[in-house]
Amino acid sequence: MTNNTSNRGPLLMIGIFFLTVIVIAVLFFRSDTETLVDPVVEVETEVVLQEEQDIVPLPTIVTKTGTTIATRDFLLDEDVVLIDEALEVYMIASEPGPDGTLYEIFYFKGGGGGITISLLNPDLAYIRNLAETDLQNKLDVSLLRLCALQISVTVPRSVSPNLTAEDYSGIDLGLPSCPGSIAL
Repeated sequence: MTNNTSNRGPLLMIGIFFLTVIVIAVLFFRSDTETLVDPVVEVETEVVLQEEQDIVPLPTIVTKTGTTIATRDFLLDEDVVLIDEALEVYMIASEPGPDGTLYEIFYFKGGGGGITISLLNPDLAYIRNLAETDLQNKLDVSLLRLCALQISVTVPRSVSPNLTAEDYSGIDLGLPSCPGSIAL
């Protein structure tokens, strides 16, 4: 009889061990699938009506296909100047030079989101590259996306007499890195 009793102790301990492991495993896997909610905890929510929100849409720029894309809100930049409030025309960039302004970039929000770069220095190739880089940084877009936008690059008549080569006034030169631009 002592032999039977002495064998039961270790078997009983092994059985209790396996039973404990099974209970812990069931509780562990069950807690992953259940979400415990404390019914006493109150959650504060604040309802904000749409008319109470100060939602400012991002500026959109028209593409060559006629659609528009949203860009970063460059209108909040410090150097942006509202030129015409009624027509919503902004000068979004300009570059001073030793003999006057090199270029100015205009955004026509009221006109559907068009952009015009006005080259104001006879060194057109250099100034156009400079303006393209400035605009790309201002909009924070890739060169591929920049080329998809409808952007006019023009030379005013006042600059044309200073050119030794061809008169480019009234001609859209395009951005230098984009297909279809006029080589200078």
